[in-house]
Amino acid sequence: QNEYKFSDCFDRVVVELDNKIYPTLNQIEWRKQDWQSVTKSNGMDGFQFEREGNLECKVRIQFFPSSYRNQFRVLNPLSTLLAVEKSTKTNLLNLLWNYIHLHELIDSKNPDIINANDSFRKVFDTDKIEISSLSVRITPFLAPLNPVEVYYQIKLSGNPEESENCYDVDIEIDEKPAVTFPTLDKSKEAFLNSELKKSLYQLDKHSKKRDFLVSLSSNPINIIGELISEQTNDSSFQSTSKNVFSNNSLEQEVFYQPWMHDALLKYLTEFKK
Repeated sequence: QNEYKFSDCFDRVVVELDNKIYPTLNQIEWRKQDWQSVTKSNGMDGFQFEREGNLECKVRIQFFPSSYRNQFRVLNPLSTLLAVEKSTKTNLLNLLWNYIHLHELIDSKNPDIINANDSFRKVFDTDKIEISSLSVRITPFLAPLNPVEVYYQIKLSGNPEESENCYDVDIEIDEKPAVTFPTLDKSKEAFLNSELKKSLYQLDKHSKKRDFLVSLSSNPINIIGELISEQTNDSSFQSTSKNVFSNNSLEQEVFYQPWMHDALLKYLTEFKK
């Protein structure tokens, strides 16, 4: 299983105290980049924030997931046009390009120009757009994703356990590889490839042998008949060829196969029936 620490899921965590009670120094911020550069640590399972104070107050905690780095909130009317609320800029350009092709907006005389339809015109407020300018034109419609917000009441009296709260938050994470395979040198890789080919050859050989024996056991009369017919054809061919072995040697080689004894018994048994 992948070993994730709680801090692996976030780039920033911001704790804001009630500014009416604490008008100054009311914000505490943790940044993963700054923290890693100082501690050289890979992660931790929780956060602990400390600040002096003697008054109960409300706290807003903002979590900025690591998955937000390259994603944006898509604003209207572009969001409505492409039916997407959040996306990376690259994916948004792909969606926009699909829309352009689907509605055949490319100018027939100049493929670098997009002829806007009514919906496209409402977004970009123009009749013609150069394809090269799309990346710049969608920028005003991109906004940072809203952080995950949790509200908490700090109490200085009563049972602390009664103030404990649990929250379920959906966070997108990048999958870490569960298994890391070592890099093989070329000689060992060549050896393993050779062994793999040998194993595949043997597997194919045994598979064909099994298929033949299954066919022989299910219908021995037909199989033996086919073998005799093939031997007859081979014998006829050898009798007309100059550079071949004698018929007797070929026939003897076949009938000395290890499966032939059982095949003949099976054939004779079926024939008597």
